Amino acid sequence: TLKGAADAAALAACRELQNTGSAAAARTKARTFFNSALNANEGMHARRRIQNPNASVAVNSQDGIIDMTVTASVKTFLLPVVGIKSVSIGAATQAICQGNAGNIEVAMMLDTTGSMGSRNKLRDLKLAAKDLIQIVIQSNQTRYKQRVALAPFAHAVNVGRTYFDRVTGGGPNNDPDGDGYINTPKCNDWLARYKSATSRKKRKKYKKKLDKNCRVQQTNYSPCVVERPGAAAFRDDAPGPGKYLGIYDVKRSTSANYYIRRYKYSCSPRQSIMPLTNDKVKLGRVIDSFTASGWTAGHLGTAWAWYLLSPKWSTVWPVGSKPDPYGTKDLTKIAILMTDGEYNTWYEAGNGDSFAQALKLCANMKTAGITVYTVGFALRNGRAINTLKACATTQKKHFFLANNGNELRQAFRTIGYQIAKLRLSK
Repeated sequence: TLKGAADAAALAACRELQNTGSAAAARTKARTFFNSALNANEGMHARRRIQNPNASVAVNSQDGIIDMTVTASVKTFLLPVVGIKSVSIGAATQAICQGNAGNIEVAMMLDTTGSMGSRNKLRDLKLAAKDLIQIVIQSNQTRYKQRVALAPFAHAVNVGRTYFDRVTGGGPNNDPDGDGYINTPKCNDWLARYKSATSRKKRKKYKKKLDKNCRVQQTNYSPCVVERPGAAAFRDDAPGPGKYLGIYDVKRSTSANYYIRRYKYSCSPRQSIMPLTNDKVKLGRVIDSFTASGWTAGHLGTAWAWYLLSPKWSTVWPVGSKPDPYGTKDLTKIAILMTDGEYNTWYEAGNGDSFAQALKLCANMKTAGITVYTVGFALRNGRAINTLKACATTQKKHFFLANNGNELRQAFRTIGYQIAKLRLSK
């Protein structure tokens, strides 16, 4: 307990040194964090036993090293009968701050499919994701800013009503002219052909297409999207004519999505994406609201982790969530791709299956300058594991395979420390 509190306090002091450049602030942070961590880790009975905790902190600002020695006394149970009421204990740790972490943008693709509802897996994911947020985002955003975005996914991605029209070019709720038809490029084209048709046969043809594919159905409206076809399918181009995201429709699912078609799965996940923010409380609330349902379209989660980091999408997001340009000095862009299952759902057959699409997206994301971490959770499917390995920036440092909740949390903590450029040397 004493060593764990010291380790956490030294890493917190590292972040303070990175953010402020002040050795005095780092020492103060180490002491206050140590006391807080000790209280949080100890139960009431143990706190009565540990007495007089003290922390000695040395800060080497030039080399970015925090040395910390902690001591305390512990009440004994049996030894008081021989006059020994307490014994002294101590621990030492050293944290290396590998230079300033700078500005950080992180997008987390988080699997909320049905399989995550078993064996407390979704609970473990929530804890792990919130651990990383606490490590990466600092309260002091004066010198550098750290922001995190969320991309929960299942067999579709819920973009919310705020962004649905922007990324699809219009949906069932976008009927500005009141003609009763969805305002998308394809539907607008059919409508124009219908209005200009000179023969009854052609008018009947396009009326049939409009009524079948473009009729506004408010009760069936759900703000979920799928992949886009065409040349922009594996790029981060901003949404626009010829580059809009596909609108989720159970009838469009392909091959491995037999059950989605048969049982008419609704839009999933229920929770929508969240663009970049440094609001830890809000991020935590969104994560806590996750529920598990649906199948696994891993390529969609991969794409949206990229879109949330892409400066080309700046016109889509609000001011505080706009990603900084690629190549900005002291900026690191990170995508974390987490899943527990086989990618078994896709929609545009011409793009390849979900695995193939994910691999193309990962390759282009890395080429754009984004560091990619991948985390498999209780994953047994060989192709899924190989896909995560290939997607990671490096297998040795950026790929993790967690077999249980504790290992998942440790993987996310390790990623957080790497992103923040912190490590323990003792």
